Amino acid sequence: MGFNELHQRAQSGDAEAMRKVAMAYLKGEGVDQDLSKAIEWTDRAAELGDVEAMSDMASIYRKAKRNEDAFLWEEKAANLGRAESMYNLSVCYRDGLGVPADRAKHLYWYEQGKANGFPPAGYKETSELDIDSLLQLVREAQENRDLKAVLNYSKRIQVEMPDNWEINLMVRLSKGALYLQDGEWDKVFSELRGCTVTPFELIEKASLSGKEYEAAVMHIYKHVTEACEIAKKRAEAEYEEVREAFSASTESHSYSNPPPTEVLKREREAFKEGQRVKGARDAGIAEVYHLLSLRILGCFGTDGKLGECALKAHIQAGYKYQEVWERAREVVAKGRYDEFWAANQELKAKLESEKSNLQGEIAAHNAEISAIPARTEGYPHMVELQKQVQNLTGQKKELGFFSFITKRNERKEFNQQIDAVKAEIAPIQARIDAAIAVVQALIVPLAARVTEIDNELTKPR
Repeated sequence: MGFNELHQRAQSGDAEAMRKVAMAYLKGEGVDQDLSKAIEWTDRAAELGDVEAMSDMASIYRKAKRNEDAFLWEEKAANLGRAESMYNLSVCYRDGLGVPADRAKHLYWYEQGKANGFPPAGYKETSELDIDSLLQLVREAQENRDLKAVLNYSKRIQVEMPDNWEINLMVRLSKGALYLQDGEWDKVFSELRGCTVTPFELIEKASLSGKEYEAAVMHIYKHVTEACEIAKKRAEAEYEEVREAFSASTESHSYSNPPPTEVLKREREAFKEGQRVKGARDAGIAEVYHLLSLRILGCFGTDGKLGECALKAHIQAGYKYQEVWERAREVVAKGRYDEFWAANQELKAKLESEKSNLQGEIAAHNAEISAIPARTEGYPHMVELQKQVQNLTGQKKELGFFSFITKRNERKEFNQQIDAVKAEIAPIQARIDAAIAVVQALIVPLAARVTEIDNELTKPR
């Protein structure tokens, strides 16, 4: 449909045609570009109830920093069922844009948008306030004992904060609790064992201060042991059902008229299987306690409050005397280690000297790698070309936000120039990379030998 026909339909009161006329004026398609007329026709379409035009008006007002007007249009579109406007309205309430901040309304409109398909799968939300809102939803779900909601919101936070130890722990514990509800014991133990590994690794990665570190470990200890106790009670309850069923069946038998041998055999086998299952579950729980105690002992030893927690976990795992034995074995092993090297000082000196020489060679090769770019033919020219790319990229950005609509030819020309300069850079960079790869190949066997020497110097004797 041509512009003139669209324009006639718009003048006759067709809201959709008005919005299309506005877009034609905005892009300069079939008519001279005119931003003021684009806004005028968008406004007229919005006034007639076109939800897409309402959203466009909200966007126009946001860019003009007129947040109150933007909020009003977004609210109208949201109330008419536009999912993205529901989400945008939640952002207004979250950040106080054109309306006083209101967490309850933010959460309401966010969930309304989500229920209607926005944000879609893969949509990246990076605002810290979004994280705060999701954390609030997690807390509410925990209060309502809604494990599926806790897991759902926690996993959405984890997408934004993959290295957060507390969120990782929350996801694992939530999954474990759901598996426990479904009786999937292998998966329960898999998640609980994971709680003794990944959260601790993420704590190390976070480089927390001493007190923060201790508080984080105590948090993990508290929640993992609570989960173990819940699993233990569930295992005991299930075993008690088996025991009571067996007891009831045996009591129901009459001495004067005993059941067939096959029935008695099935009952005994069912009871033995219940005992076996209970033993396997007890062993799984004990393993988690054991792994937890070793993790904490590795960080804090037996000193202080956390040392006490580690020993409690150790005892819960059924290793009442193992800690003493392990400590004694460490003392003996250290004595043997010191004794061996005291008797082999010449070998130790030889290995340490070789290691020092190898490290010197590696350092020299690394220095050579650092010098490769500057001595590569064409490198000064490559530096100038990289500056050109930066300058061209900056000039392209200066075209403005709407340049992809209003200045497409200029953008295209900049892109072509940037690609041409990058094509000149590529062969020079390739020569640099090839030269570096040659030197790196020389480092590999040297580094491997250093590792061998370290292993020889540190292995138990």
